[in-house]
Amino acid sequence: MEAGGLNLDAELIVSAESVSHAAGLGCSRELLSRRNRCTAIVAGNDVLAIGSSRAMQEAGLPCPLEISVVGPNDVPFLSRL
Repeated sequence: MEAGGLNLDAELIVSAESVSHAAGLGCSRELLSRRNRCTAIVAGNDVLAIGSSRAMQEAGLPCPLEISVVGPNDVPFLSRL
């Protein structure tokens, strides 16, 4: 991201301890509770992104109108979510 000219705010970075829906949910809850609200979540993979989308639903943040989420795997079943 920095190579692309994007400034990274350390307060907006959360690392998952595992690759799971629960980890994505927990990390995204943490991120959404912080002072600096983000406009997008870049998940490490699609499973984490699924957990992120659940956290956004809980927070009442419609995706992608108020916040976007992306995972890099392109798992075929995700088009159904």
